[in-house]
Amino acid sequence: MKTLEVEIRESVIAARGIKFYIEKDDLNKHKHNIRDGHISDTRLKEFTRVVPQKIRKKVVNLQEVFDDFIVFHYFNPDLEKKVQKKQKMSSDEIEKMRDPIIFGVIKETDRYYFIDEWDDEHCTLSFGEIIKVMGKQSKKSVAKEEVKFGEK
Repeated sequence: MKTLEVEIRESVIAARGIKFYIEKDDLNKHKHNIRDGHISDTRLKEFTRVVPQKIRKKVVNLQEVFDDFIVFHYFNPDLEKKVQKKQKMSSDEIEKMRDPIIFGVIKETDRYYFIDEWDDEHCTLSFGEIIKVMGKQSKKSVAKEEVKFGEK
């Protein structure tokens, strides 16, 4: 029965334009290889940085589809202290901290459904970077047809 529930929910997800997901276990296996392990996942409602209007609109439009939203972002406690104290950061430190990624989650699976990513002055993480570290086979399509890598 759970398989049927997942298939129904994923058909709705695909119909709303969400094409890709990654398995939580796969991501956790490779997390330490992404940005030296300085990657964090935060529930959207607990994410304290500014989320662009474009992303907020997508979340509002997908609220009935997903049970929750997770933001993946670069997190380094030392750099976070600098940000909080408004201390100057090197260009390398700033570069590492851009581009959070937002995923939708449903209670029936341990999958992260890729929604979007955005430029942020504090985090340069991208879905493509995660897939590169995890391996292209880790990115799966919600729809059963083949989808080219790099499409959003």
